[in-house]
Amino acid sequence: MGYYYEWEPSATKNGTEKFTGYLRDAESGLDYAVNRYMQPGMGRFLTADPSAGSDPASPETWNRYAYVLDDPINYHDPYGREACPPDDPCQPPSTFPGPGGSPGLGTPDPPFGNPEPVDPLPPICNTKLGNNKSTLAFVSDNYNAALCLAAESGVSVSWLLGWAAEESGYGGSPQAGANQNHVNESLPKGSVTGGWVNAVACPAGSASGWACFNSFYDSFYAALYTQHQSWSYPGQTNPSVLSIISAVLSANPNATESQVFQAVAGAGFDAKGSPTNAGYGDRVQNVTAGVIKRLKCLGD
Repeated sequence: MGYYYEWEPSATKNGTEKFTGYLRDAESGLDYAVNRYMQPGMGRFLTADPSAGSDPASPETWNRYAYVLDDPINYHDPYGREACPPDDPCQPPSTFPGPGGSPGLGTPDPPFGNPEPVDPLPPICNTKLGNNKSTLAFVSDNYNAALCLAAESGVSVSWLLGWAAEESGYGGSPQAGANQNHVNESLPKGSVTGGWVNAVACPAGSASGWACFNSFYDSFYAALYTQHQSWSYPGQTNPSVLSIISAVLSANPNATESQVFQAVAGAGFDAKGSPTNAGYGDRVQNVTAGVIKRLKCLGD
């Protein structure tokens, strides 16, 4: 599991010169190396070295995205093209060679030139935009618990996290914060646990009307495995969410996530108090699509 994109422990101003001598662009978080950009968090360029190919006799050159052959103590690279010793000013050449040594990008205007275009960082991965920091943190913090539950239940990690994200607003609901209740397991008045597996007595300050748990894992385990006398699903007595998911996928292995969770809602799951639970499966599936994008930010 990796980490989401966090540019610097503290903010930097646009144009600030950093460790490599490159200028940090405050909007993208990338370092401008004249001919290409470098991602400082990864310590690597975002595009291949435009100046030369690899040297079979020098394994360090095989990675054309690395910064100064992975040896920043002994080399520098002010123009994003080659590793130069400390006493070498590493001046830019008059032309940039293309494939096979042919003329390529033309003549730069020293000392800047024209950087090779790079794909922008996906906005959803930028923790400085909107609520990305909190939503990425939700996915990152609960990934390992979801991974364990996926191994036990056979339900995919993305479906589990997507369902929890839809129900809890990426962990932003009062019950998620105060009760560790991430799937909106309700607590009838006068009940201690509401019959939910793993539920505990709610401490002072808990969100009223919702069951309490000790962890995300406990809450989600309860959501999957608790059996419900009041629910109704064909061929099942006291169905659980997991038994319904299994039945839907057994009948149709190609069933979509929307179809699966619509069946869960139709059996009796109270999807955010909706009288008919109409469109519930679509909502879960749409949120899961966002979770999958965030998992890619995290390197999963």
